[in-house]
Parts: sequence; C-alpha cells; structure tokens
Amino acid sequence: MAEYEDQFQQHPVHELLNQLEAAVAQKFKHKLEGTSVDHSDRLQQGIGFIKQQLEAASPVLNSAARMNGLSKGLQNALNEINQFVANGNAAHLANASNHIDGPIATAATMPSISGAPPSIAVEDAVSFKKVAEQVIEQLRSQVANAVKAQEAFQNQAKELADKVDAVRAKFESVEAAQSRACCGR
Repeated sequence: MAEYEDQFQQHPVHELLNQLEAAVAQKFKHKLEGTSVDHSDRLQQGIGFIKQQLEAASPVLNSAARMNGLSKGLQNALNEINQFVANGNAAHLANASNHIDGPIATAATMPSISGAPPSIAVEDAVSFKKVAEQVIEQLRSQVANAVKAQEAFQNQAKELADKVDAVRAKFESVEAAQSRACCGR
C-alpha cells in the first residue's frame, strides 16, 4: 500500500550519504592545506544540506530516477574521497567537492512535504501513514468479524424460529388430536 514510501526509505542513497559523511568527517592522515580545507568544509555543508532536503522530501513525488541520480553523484564524491585517503592527492578532494554539486542541485529541487515551519519530517509522515494503515486494517478486520457475528446470530435466530414453528405445529396437532378425541366420541 505504501510502495513509494518504502522505495524512498529503502533507497541506497541514505546509506551512501552516511558513508560519505563518515568519510569526510574522518581525520585524514594527509594534511589538509589551502583549498583542501575549503573543499572539505564544502563537502560537509553539502552533505548536511542534502540530508536536510531528504528529511523534508516527499516520498511519493520523488521518483526512483531522481534518487538514483542523487546516489550516482554521491558515489562519485565518495570514490574521490577514498582516492584522496589512499594517495593524498588533493585533486581528488577537489573532484569530490565538484561531484557534490550535482547531488546538491538535485536535492534543492526535490518536491517537499513540508510547509512553513514547523515542517513535517518524511520519517514522521511515513510513520503516521503506517500507523493509520494499521488502524484502518484493524477496523476492517473488526467490521468483518462483526458481519460474521451478525450472520451467525441471524442463522441462530432462524433456527430458533424454525424450532418454535415446529413446536407450535406439534402443539397444534396434539391440540387438534385431543379435540377430535374429546369431541368425536
């Protein structure tokens, strides 16, 4: 029932974003100098912005293609960070900083479910929807049980009415037989 919400929440972009955040937050064995410090700061801010946008994004309005594009850019940035960690070449950090532009632009254009503050986080909206679906399912089950109980009651009432009719018919036949026996002599 909540296919889009499940697709959104289970999309690998969330784990990839966490991996990239951890990679950028680590203490590099290579010293950051000059623009490398700026690139590192830019990556951290970009990751924060993307996370914020994802929290407010509509799971229904954001397609798998949009999420896949976001993942691709994040994966490219992560690959560059890993290369920087491996060989210390500052150009990889610059490339990672450049690769984050695509995901930032994608995140900035994601349709949102939030309005003016206070906004609703996707997690809260999806959680509410799941709870509502569970309550609706319980109500449907209770209605089905009530319908079954009503049918069983109606069947019992009909059986009882049939028994009453049978007893009444026997009583009337016994009464008629007594009347004939009494008056027919």
